[in-house]
Amino acid sequence: MKRYTLNFTQTLPLGIDEAWRFFCDPRNLPIITPAWLDFQMTGELPKQMYAGLVLSYRIRPFLGFPVNWISEITHVREPEMFVDEQRFGPY
Repeated sequence: MKRYTLNFTQTLPLGIDEAWRFFCDPRNLPIITPAWLDFQMTGELPKQMYAGLVLSYRIRPFLGFPVNWISEITHVREPEMFVDEQRFGPY
């Protein structure tokens, strides 16, 4: 099985601490997900991501058909990065 890694860099007009507070809060996922995916969280949400956190949600990426998705936060290096790995889903 092939393994793929997506790396992406984005520059924001704010400091790293403010950016980290926004992006490490899983409650903000619906805000940063395109509206056409109809993103819905289906599990409990803490205020901050941590290694081992499992997130469950539903999206509609293919002709409006709902797809359940589960991801795990496997690494956190505050305030620099976190790693989100899909455990179940469309990719």
